[in-house]
Amino acid sequence: MPDTKPTPLIEKVEDLPSTKFRTTEPIYTNVLDQIKKQTKGTYKINIQNKTPNTIYTMLSKHIKKQNLSNLKVHRRDKTVYITKQ
Repeated sequence: MPDTKPTPLIEKVEDLPSTKFRTTEPIYTNVLDQIKKQTKGTYKINIQNKTPNTIYTMLSKHIKKQNLSNLKVHRRDKTVYITKQ
C-alpha cells in the first residue's frame, strides 16, 4: 500500500478578510452618562436583552475604566442598581 500524502491547497487572495471583533456596546457608556447628569441617589438599571449579571459586570468594568469613584454598582436578586455619592 503506497503512502500518499495529500497535496496542500494554496490559493492567493487579494486582501486578508477582516476579523469580527466584539465591539464595546455604547449602551453602558450611555447609562453612565445619564447617571452622571443625575443628582445623588440610587438608580435601578434595566437593559433589554441583557441579563443582570452581564449588566452588573459591564457597568463595573466601565466604571473602573472611567475611574468614576463616586458610582457604585449593586446587584440585588435579579436587579441592578447604581448608587451615586
